[in-house]
This record gives sequence, structure tokens and C-alpha cells, in this order.
Amino acid sequence: MTNVGTSVADAVVPRVEATSGAALGSRRFRAPLRRGPVNLAAGSAQTFTWRWSANAVGTAAFTATASGYSPALSATVLGDGSVAVDIIAPVVLVGSLVVFPGPRRAGSHL
Repeated sequence: MTNVGTSVADAVVPRVEATSGAALGSRRFRAPLRRGPVNLAAGSAQTFTWRWSANAVGTAAFTATASGYSPALSATVLGDGSVAVDIIAPVVLVGSLVVFPGPRRAGSHL
């Protein structure tokens, strides 16, 4: 998240929620390593990473929110955003090898 304001945002806490999507099924996820709260100076940013595991193809929708406190405004400040993600089938590679003619002796030409 980025503080695009002109003053500090204190005690900022992020949250991400899966709002829809059959692809998420059980909605298994790992919370970010750094959960907050963090203080963000004007123009500064902090990255948080969540990881979800999908169990089917389809679309998954997520909503991110952040809340903090602005001393300059003496008020709580909020931000949010949403995104939809297409979950596609994983790539599966299959290979085969056919050798002919039959058995050969060492040193012979194919």
C-alpha cells in the first residue's frame, strides 16, 4: 500500500478478503509475514503479500482494505481496492521416446 497523502498515516493495518470465486473452494491462504500495524510517511509504501491456493479453474475476486490514523486530521483514514483474477488450469507436459530399429551392438550405426 502507498500513502499518497501529504501527512503520516499511523497504525495502518491491511486486510485482504476473498469475496467470491468457486476456484478458491476452501479458501486456503497464508497471511502476510508482516501484518501491521505500520506507520507510513507521506509518499511511502509498504508491501504485504498473501498467498491463496485455488482448487479449481474459474474466477476469484479479492478486496483489499487498509485502515490507519491520521494525526493531521485527527481521524481514521481508509483505503480499498478490488481485483478479479482468472484461475487457469496448470500446464502438464507429457513426453515419449521411441527408439528403433531394435537392439544394436555397440559401435554400429543407426
